[in-house]
Amino acid sequence: MSNSMEQVISFEVNDDDIILFSSNGVSGIYPARLFLCEIYERLSDCFERDIPCDEFFNYVDPRGAWELLSDFFDKTDYLQYATLKDFEEYRARYNISLDYKKGEMSTIYEKERSVSSLAALKRYSKELDKWRIFDKATADNAEYIPNIFRYYSCNTMIDFVFAMVHYLIYNDYRITRCAHCGKLFATKKGKKNGGELYCSRNSPYSGYEDKTCKAAVKAIKDKLEHKHIIEYERLRQRANEYGVKSKHYDVFNDFCETCNDYKDRIKKGASEELLKEYENFLFNSENVRPRYERIKNW
Repeated sequence: MSNSMEQVISFEVNDDDIILFSSNGVSGIYPARLFLCEIYERLSDCFERDIPCDEFFNYVDPRGAWELLSDFFDKTDYLQYATLKDFEEYRARYNISLDYKKGEMSTIYEKERSVSSLAALKRYSKELDKWRIFDKATADNAEYIPNIFRYYSCNTMIDFVFAMVHYLIYNDYRITRCAHCGKLFATKKGKKNGGELYCSRNSPYSGYEDKTCKAAVKAIKDKLEHKHIIEYERLRQRANEYGVKSKHYDVFNDFCETCNDYKDRIKKGASEELLKEYENFLFNSENVRPRYERIKNW
């Protein structure tokens, strides 16, 4: 992520992207809803296994950042109940620096930045251009550019991660686990504001790795529902043919109950494990039709 001399000086964030300004130049773009979560999970992995962690821009004490962040997450149920007042009290208690401006883009490193860094900024600027198209006069006359936050206080790893915490609280985000891949991501609080179940990472499900978790879940559910309909009709016809006192009627009812149970559970969160379990039931359980089986009068 960095060499031994690099350190973050400031960073800018909007609803979608984060760009870092370090002593070596400009880097990004990073997804705003994933960046803090990925840092936290990487720190957690290092320290829980007692492995030294020196990959975060030469910050001296990433363990302190991890311990304070873990404590704040525990106290606020991963920002579910965090308020700006809570944050300010916590920041003051531990002397965490926070210096930011809303709506001001940085111009530092304008002459020194590399071609790749310039490309990153140009990509970022496209998001601003999209906004300006709708009402350029309002944007040009505004005191700040909407939805832009620039944080200056990144002297320590603690300052760095809690600046991102501030952004999430300010914009009414909470941290939750993706109901598919199980990793942390930020989402708006409450169903009316979003409350997504799935993150934008690539799915871990075999055969669907090129899709995001949300897109993969939809595609997998469509595939399973197609198989469910085929088996439902086959077993229903067999049950009708042999009557309510036959074993085929019981098999049909058991199939329906099991499928309904899986569907109810998947609605609450389609984890990779649960989807594979349902897929195995539909394709490999005792009473489903094997792909190679030929049935008379089918």
